[in-house]
Amino acid sequence: MANSKRDENRVPTLIGVSSADGTTPTDLEVNPITGELLVAPGSRNIALQLDYQLGSNPIYIGMAPPGTLTSAALWQIRKLAFDGNDNVTSIKYANGSPNFDQVYDDRAGLTYV
Repeated sequence: MANSKRDENRVPTLIGVSSADGTTPTDLEVNPITGELLVAPGSRNIALQLDYQLGSNPIYIGMAPPGTLTSAALWQIRKLAFDGNDNVTSIKYANGSPNFDQVYDDRAGLTYV
């Protein structure tokens, strides 16, 4: 059973990653209290949701301010497509928009352009 008492001594875990071409470094942070994955481009933290749809590759990527409910219309959602070698072949936005105005819970029923 998880301890629900907040541990003030825990610190965030930072993970350094790069874009596929190695030119864009990004820090990922795991919130030690919630386990939420945060992306920190510059000074703005973004919560990240991934949906693997029973496979080993993420199909949907959702980004929103930390603590945003997946039922709130505050998400940017992207859908990835892969070839037979597990290489990403396309990344499309929900309803063709990069805006943070989608509901992550609705990701499977949205149109991706």
